[in-house]
Amino acid sequence: MPEMLEVGAVAPEFLLCEEEYRYPKPAVDINGEPISIRDFDDKCLVLMFIGEARYPEEVNPRIDYLKKISAFANECKSLGAELVAAGMNERGLMQGCVDKAEITFRYIPGDNHETPILHDYKAYGGHINAFTYVIAGGEIKERWDQTYPKSFDEAHFQEVLSYIAANNLA
Repeated sequence: MPEMLEVGAVAPEFLLCEEEYRYPKPAVDINGEPISIRDFDDKCLVLMFIGEARYPEEVNPRIDYLKKISAFANECKSLGAELVAAGMNERGLMQGCVDKAEITFRYIPGDNHETPILHDYKAYGGHINAFTYVIAGGEIKERWDQTYPKSFDEAHFQEVLSYIAANNLA
């Protein structure tokens, strides 16, 4: 099992990088809008790390996957929580997937594997780990590792929603 941030840990700032990890910069979402962990200080945040479409044949399945995550994001909003996803856009295919899926959440793309947000949240270890964190008050409240062979499926979504509701986080 990949290492994850511990429950109770302070949630790291969202950072991307210039060309090397040594030069972090504030994160922007896939639409170029600034995004910070501080934007969610007074909200419950569901932060998911998802894999990218790396080859043309992965585009349509990734679009379907993003639509499912959008439906989950809408359920989070109905509870008063926000969903943000992060992952890679190394080959540029995720921009098209995001556009076609008409996502209802913010996506933070990294353009290389040295992207600080991936490392700061321990979501990169040779590939993007499928992690979900629930963050409230700047602190990790709960975490799930959905890395293969698990996945972000309806059962996982319901588990996250149930946790948020049971702990009055939103």
